[in-house]
Amino acid sequence: MAANTNTHQVSWWLRDNRYAGTCMICNTEVPAHAGYCQKDSTTGKWLTVCDGCAHEHGRVVPDVYLYNGQVRQATAKSVATGRGHDVCRCCRCDAQVALVKGKAGKWYLASVLPKVKDDPDSADGLRVYDFRPHDCDAVLALRDERRAAVAAEDLKYRLENDEQLQALRQDFFQATDPQVELDQARVRELLLAIKAREAELKGA
Repeated sequence: MAANTNTHQVSWWLRDNRYAGTCMICNTEVPAHAGYCQKDSTTGKWLTVCDGCAHEHGRVVPDVYLYNGQVRQATAKSVATGRGHDVCRCCRCDAQVALVKGKAGKWYLASVLPKVKDDPDSADGLRVYDFRPHDCDAVLALRDERRAAVAAEDLKYRLENDEQLQALRQDFFQATDPQVELDQARVRELLLAIKAREAELKGA
């Protein structure tokens, strides 16, 4: 299907889409309660945006959830003013953010974090940190760091608990026991087997 030739830009203030329509960017048919919508500042008409185009061309999308069968947007209070803000998801890194108007009158994305540190499911909810502008690069770097740490722990567990590797190491210790005659060919064979198994586990 041909792409739409209009020049509409995806708004920072998208809303959950309630009615079937056609995406203003790619002309894809969007069913009701799918994708998003935004108001045309010139005509006042509501325009439909599919989920794919919203994430590809937009900056943020509403962070919504179902409550008693109804779609609701998550909210959070500012730690600085106590005001409530709608919570969004950054289209680049998927972090929770909020649109905040600065003292100079310009809008910016502020970080949204759980009130209880490191507990995103805390019943105490979320808070908007107005003084902490959202930083995609920092979020992605931290995410990569955490993934690397998890991968390192997983590798450590596999290296310490792999039965085949442990058996090879045990054979190596026995082959190098000072109380037995050293078989250099056997020792080299076991060392190569250990390295090969470790490489196999690291590549898993």
